Amino acid sequence: MGATIAWQCSQYDQLFTGVIGFYGSRIRDFLDMTPACNTLLFFPEVEASFNPREVANVLEKKEKLCVKIVKGQHGFANPDSTTFHAESKNRCFQDIDGFIKECLQKENDS
Repeated sequence: MGATIAWQCSQYDQLFTGVIGFYGSRIRDFLDMTPACNTLLFFPEVEASFNPREVANVLEKKEKLCVKIVKGQHGFANPDSTTFHAESKNRCFQDIDGFIKECLQKENDS
């Protein structure tokens, strides 16, 4: 539920500098929402309850939003999960590093 709650909070102007979410399966229930802050969402290519590519196709049209689909299943970034996928986790963490630096730079510029 964390990514879905973060997604819902991202719509409020000046509440956050940026939002990052993993596996937000219930985001599919809030596709009409648009983030007010920079938002980065990660989905696995395989989810049991929905098609991540279909959700990403809708979300990718929104400003201030970057959607990444990576190899693996729900839990790919969790080393304690049976679905852990180290390569995908590492890629996501590199993307997160760049995202945070970009958000901080924008914050410092304003």
